[in-house]
Amino acid sequence: MIADESTQEAWFRAHVHQLVTEVFGELEPDEDGDYFVHGETCGGWIKPMPTGPGGVVISIQVAGLTPNRVGVLREINDANRANPAIKVSRWPDGTVCASWFLAAQGLSAPMLEFAVMNVLAVAEELGPLLTAVHGGILPRQPEIDQEVA
Repeated sequence: MIADESTQEAWFRAHVHQLVTEVFGELEPDEDGDYFVHGETCGGWIKPMPTGPGGVVISIQVAGLTPNRVGVLREINDANRANPAIKVSRWPDGTVCASWFLAAQGLSAPMLEFAVMNVLAVAEELGPLLTAVHGGILPRQPEIDQEVA
């Protein structure tokens, strides 16, 4: 018996939910079925993709309103060369995002955690660098320790 597409999609979304819960605790999906994750200065989504090639896209916003300058593009190229599994790109509006596609085959909690943590690490390193050197804004402002401030 072959399951219809809606059954396969429902199963895949439930599987991704189970993995997300195992790795990050009880995260509720938004209305699109995506799970919000964040670092100190960045934020984004784990997006189940039950159709097409099938898998999960981790997409994290690195910075916003970055200028269209050669220096910004060099930093993005350097990040792409250093992390071949992660795609860093700049959109026309100045948004810089880092993403990783995980195929459905072999998708596991350790692999999901590895991918999310690596994309967040790239975003946490690249975002403050881009905004400090070239301009732009961070998606999230780091919390300041009141005892130190």
